Formats: sequence, C-alpha cells, structure tokens
Amino acid sequence: MSDVPIGLLLSGGLDSAVISTIIKPMLEQTQQKFITFTVGQDGSPDITTARMMSEHLGTEHHEYLFTSDEACEIIPDVIYHLETYEPELIRSAIPNYFLARLAAQHVKVALTGEGSDELFAGYLYFRDAPDAASIHKELRRIFHHLHNVNCQRADRMTMAHGLEARVPFLDPNVIDTVMQVCLRAETCLSTLFSRFCLNFVAPSQRWTLS
Repeated sequence: MSDVPIGLLLSGGLDSAVISTIIKPMLEQTQQKFITFTVGQDGSPDITTARMMSEHLGTEHHEYLFTSDEACEIIPDVIYHLETYEPELIRSAIPNYFLARLAAQHVKVALTGEGSDELFAGYLYFRDAPDAASIHKELRRIFHHLHNVNCQRADRMTMAHGLEARVPFLDPNVIDTVMQVCLRAETCLSTLFSRFCLNFVAPSQRWTLS
C-alpha cells in the first residue's frame, strides 16, 4: 500500500462503487483512511448517490457543489489544460476540473473509474446494438480512442492540480481478460462481470503501491 493517503473519485455509479468495495478491506488492513470525493450541482443524482455510497462504506467524504456561473468561468482554464476545443470533452471536463481541485487539497493520488464503460458496454446506446458481434466491435473501437478522449480528460484535469489519477479498470490484466471474452448472444453480463472480478482483485494491490 502507499505511504501517502489515497483517495477515490466517487461518482456514486457502478464503476467507482466496484473499486470502493474492493479497496475498502485493503485500507482497513493497513489502517489507512478511506477518503472519497464528489462534485456536482445542488440536487444532482451524483451527489445523492455518492453520499449514500460514502455512508455505506464509512468513508471520510468531501464534496463540492458548483454553480452554473462557476462552470462557465473556468472554461478558459479547462481548455488550456485539456488542449482541445472539442465541445463534448470540454463539457465533461468541467466537473473533473472541480473534482481534481477538491481531491488535491487532501491527497496526492486518487483512483478513478475511467475505462469501465469502454470495457463493459456501459453507454446507453449499446442497448440498440443489433447483435453481440456489433457490441464487441464497437467496444474495441471506443477503447482504442480512450487515450485522446476520456483518459486525456482525466489526465489533464488531475495534472492541472498536481493530482495523480490511477485507473484500476485499465490494468493490463483486466483489459486482457475482458477483450478475450466471447460476446455471443447468449453470453450474459453476469458471466462477463464474474470473469472480470477474478482478474480485478488479483492486480488491485498494484494500484495503491507508492
């Protein structure tokens, strides 16, 4: 485990919930604080679900509620650090900017759930896929664009505040296992998820090594 406190960027969604459940006993074993962070606007679902998850896990939870005016004011800074004018990426980077700024006030390293949607078909449009082969083809396509989309956003926003982001879902062992799963029509998500967990737990200690 790390010699410095490690935080978790907690969205309240499934990806960060999986990570939090796995690392909780590790932190308890080494008597480290479990520190979580969430940002959003007042009344947003992310804030509500993250609070519930934090209460369930017993974490030291920090949150920041930003206004629409604040979001607009930091756009120039977001573009500067993100190094792109791509509208969708800028929009999604705004809360990441606030989140990284908040986390950097308390920790130097934070775990994040980036990459899970690209590995496990987490986006809503996958519901319209005509067959399993199409899902697998699309997953491979979006996965190979991660470096200049979601991972770029996560890296640039955290580095803007001197925060190191670690991405457990993108551990090479996890990626290798998921990409080898045959997505036939009868393959259910529970089978996919169980195979993922077997390889997810094994390398997990590397994510918290200093």
